[in-house]
Amino acid sequence: ILSDETDPNRLHDLKDTLDRYQVYDSAQIDELVGLYLSGADRDQLDPILDACVAAYNVGLDEDGQVDFKGKAKAFARTYAFVASILP
Repeated sequence: ILSDETDPNRLHDLKDTLDRYQVYDSAQIDELVGLYLSGADRDQLDPILDACVAAYNVGLDEDGQVDFKGKAKAFARTYAFVASILP
C-alpha cells in the first residue's frame, strides 16, 4: 500500500468501508476518544470495546471479519504514515 503514491483520500475510502460494516458507530468512537483523552481507566473503556468486538463476532461472517481486519490494519498504517508527513 505505502509503496504506491500516497493519496490522503485513501484514508477516507478505508474509513467509509469500515463504517459500512457497522462494527462501531460514531457515538461509540466519540465516547471512547473522550474517555481515553481524559485518562479514563480500562474499566471505562473496555465495555465500549467489548460491544464492538461483539458486533464484529456476531455481525460479520468469516469473509467479512477478514476484510474488516485487513482494512482496519491498512487504515492504521496509512493514518500513521500520512500523519507523519503532514504538518
